[in-house]
Amino acid sequence: MDPMKRIPESVLVIFKYQRELYFITRQNHLRVFPGYTSFPGGKVEKSDGASSYKNIPGNIMATAQRELEEELHYDLRNEVEQGTVKDLRLIGQATTPDFNPYRFLAYYILVEVSEKPPFVLDYTEIKEGHWLNFEQFQARYRKGEAIVIPPIWKILDYIERNAYEEELFDLDREDKKVPWLESFFGVKQFMPLSNTLPPAERTNAFLIGDTLVDPSPKDEVELGKLISSIPVSSVNKIFITHHHGDHHNLSTKLAREISSPIYLSEYTYKRIVEVGGLDHFKDIDVQFLEEGDCITEWLGKKVIVHEIPGHDEGHLGLAPETLEWFIVGDLFQGVGTVVIGGKEGNMSKYFQSLKRVIKLSPKAVYPSHGIVLGGTHILEKTLKHRELREAQIKKMHESGLNEQQMLERIYFDLPQKLHKYALANINSHLLKLKGENKL
Repeated sequence: MDPMKRIPESVLVIFKYQRELYFITRQNHLRVFPGYTSFPGGKVEKSDGASSYKNIPGNIMATAQRELEEELHYDLRNEVEQGTVKDLRLIGQATTPDFNPYRFLAYYILVEVSEKPPFVLDYTEIKEGHWLNFEQFQARYRKGEAIVIPPIWKILDYIERNAYEEELFDLDREDKKVPWLESFFGVKQFMPLSNTLPPAERTNAFLIGDTLVDPSPKDEVELGKLISSIPVSSVNKIFITHHHGDHHNLSTKLAREISSPIYLSEYTYKRIVEVGGLDHFKDIDVQFLEEGDCITEWLGKKVIVHEIPGHDEGHLGLAPETLEWFIVGDLFQGVGTVVIGGKEGNMSKYFQSLKRVIKLSPKAVYPSHGIVLGGTHILEKTLKHRELREAQIKKMHESGLNEQQMLERIYFDLPQKLHKYALANINSHLLKLKGENKL
């Protein structure tokens, strides 16, 4: 992201009644943090402008007023005037890290009330809302029932200790070796820099139970940071989703250092050996996995292997048997677009894998590049986009255009260095159409 580009601002409002806070769950179709448990609020608009209140700037106050009216049918200024608001103040801020494509400078406002307001939810944006104390919210999270926004635990601790009476919190002061999240309890998502395709810069490495998924730091310096960030003593297995280099770079070095076996599909093993040679996995116990195998446990539930070919023939995904989440690897991209090409890519199988995961209907999906997203809306959107693209390519082919001409019309603003990947996608669509006798 351009460091000179201004990051949009947003406001989140935390309602507090005694020891309870009001949490909302965002709808799965929303672009930003879909399916997450958070607080009501939204983006600061240019038109937002009003008089300040205590330590709250005017535009921030105006945004809070507008968003609460829209989402909860709650008139903040009127409730202040009526005396039902005991305390209203800005308690802190946090900037969305650069690994998330949608970045905001978020301002957090605390509204302490003397009684619980009769909120009327806008269900186009909010799925549900609950008053919960710290212990109740923590219990929901530990059962895998909530996807949480990154700074939520620091905020809850801050409020529980009444630290906001002393100073504003600023989560931007933190400096982690390798950024990581635990949006679902028990699924630790580490994000080392990797040798992946732009615009992505990182490949997720997940720690679930005793299994580390796709450790692929870009170099030995980044590997050192990853090792110092994860509890390596608890890692007994390394799992590789597929053979592309940005998913297993230096994984064998890590496996040897911690004496861990590597689990992957037989196809993935063969493709890696084609490039790295037979010595690539020397002195490492290699285990092949296939559909239905169990590799570890999450909250006492089996984590099952799913075959999801298309982007890569040997592509494997992981999900608990109860489908609270699904690690889909490169089935979709949280950052950028999936490439379907080369001898391992198959657009027909890619469509089938998308449809299969959509039908399984997990509560949330984890990509290899980007953050977890609630529901399968992103997969449905990806499938629809591919279907529309296929119809476009079919029409162009029937009008006599070749692949290069299609590229120039479809991807007219794509950087030259990415043209070969776009051509691979076009070719894969054409092969699918020909295989289905539609050309």
